[in-house]
Amino acid sequence: MPYTPPTGAGQCAETATATEMCIASVRGTVLDANGSGVSLPVNLCTSGICFSTPSDEGLFAFQVDKVLDLSQFMIHAYGHPNYSDTFVRLARPTTEDVTVMDPVLVALLEHRGPLVPEVATSRTVLRAGPVEISLPPGASVAFYPAHVGEGRLLRAGAVPDPKRLEPNILALFGLGPFGARLSAAADVALTLPPGTAKDGEHVEFVVLEDDLLNPNVAKLVLAGSGTVQGDVARTAVGGGISRFTWVGVRKPAEP
Repeated sequence: MPYTPPTGAGQCAETATATEMCIASVRGTVLDANGSGVSLPVNLCTSGICFSTPSDEGLFAFQVDKVLDLSQFMIHAYGHPNYSDTFVRLARPTTEDVTVMDPVLVALLEHRGPLVPEVATSRTVLRAGPVEISLPPGASVAFYPAHVGEGRLLRAGAVPDPKRLEPNILALFGLGPFGARLSAAADVALTLPPGTAKDGEHVEFVVLEDDLLNPNVAKLVLAGSGTVQGDVARTAVGGGISRFTWVGVRKPAEP
């Protein structure tokens, strides 16, 4: 039967289907790795609709008042330029006023490197702290309109609590300018915490899928493989990344 909101709940004119309900509001918190609230733009999105609001010292609230299947939505924290964007999938709620219990965690991009070129005229190595990106000759970079000036610096920072996403993750870093696209895969070298992996160990490289039209959005997807030497994981030839989102390494699943 269609869901009928009780008196005083969200004011929705639409009729709900079996998977929908009237959502009055969605609220939550945005925190950094130190547990401090972060003020930045926050979006509540599917591929077809977005609601936007700023977070105030980490607190955000959307006034929705629409019939939605909230399990098809996700929270998107927009961190440019100092933080990496973050996506959090939502569950189907049981109340009209929804509180996202787990905080939305953003990665502070504390390490700064050189400007990312629009076109790499030769092999170009860019470094920001524990992350090294090698652009092949002729590779071009497509930036977002917000990526201007120092917003085009290569930036990197550790993603908080990466094992909440995958237990096999060894290290995970957010990159900026977040969302920039590469015309050709770039080789990657990541410095891992000491003792994380043994010399010669085979690892898989993953990136965050950030395309709202992709069913894997907000998930870590395979980008290639590589090996570890001296606490540095390096992609094999042809196994690099084609976007600046998150990049990390994980142990392959047991056969």
